[in-house]
Amino acid sequence: MAGYEDLLCDDSGVIPKINNTLDPGTYYLTETTPPTGYNGISDDVVFTISSLGNVTMESNGHSGYLTASTADDENAYVIRVPNTLKDLSAKLTVTKTVTGSYADPNHAFTFTLTAEGASDTETYAWSKNNVAQADPLHSGGSFTLKGGESVTVTLPQHVKITLSEENEDYVTVFRLGDGQAEKVNTKTFVLTNDETLRVVNTRNALLPTGSKTHMTLAFALLVTGLAGIGWIRMRRNAED
Repeated sequence: MAGYEDLLCDDSGVIPKINNTLDPGTYYLTETTPPTGYNGISDDVVFTISSLGNVTMESNGHSGYLTASTADDENAYVIRVPNTLKDLSAKLTVTKTVTGSYADPNHAFTFTLTAEGASDTETYAWSKNNVAQADPLHSGGSFTLKGGESVTVTLPQHVKITLSEENEDYVTVFRLGDGQAEKVNTKTFVLTNDETLRVVNTRNALLPTGSKTHMTLAFALLVTGLAGIGWIRMRRNAED
């Protein structure tokens, strides 16, 4: 119909021109562009207006869209066309690499995942090494990863997610997708699509414990060894 090709609902969801000015006949309402974040309606919404002004729904499965009420001896009809929210979720895959001459490949690193504003009952499906886990994650929940392992969590989009790692005496680098590598063990980000967070832990030296005692003993042994070498050389010189 001319003038009805590109109807746009207003802020309250009402579509203009679809009102009591329509002539009797059968009409086909086709949604061309759904609201952002919502699924579109694949089938036409078909309704008929009789010569007496009565409205009936013709399309299959849409009878519930039509409501009628009687006011001032006139029939008032409302067609409510629902749009359903899309599944606004994304998958975050966390991979683990452990490197360094003093790294322990069997060490399990603990991660804590937090979603901003999440309720106590909100849960997230996840898998570890491609095996689905029976117990879902909650905001504030944790999981562990060793070198070569991975975890995939289904999380809501457009929500601030924070992932923290207990890296102990390892140097940690986080890299989200194609972003910059960062020497951090905590990162906050927002998912808009599936992403991979690569976590690399490196340890090339052991941190000393009880360092004063060990260093003092090592220094004493070094001095003693040097003194013995000097005494032997002096004896040889004397004998020569």
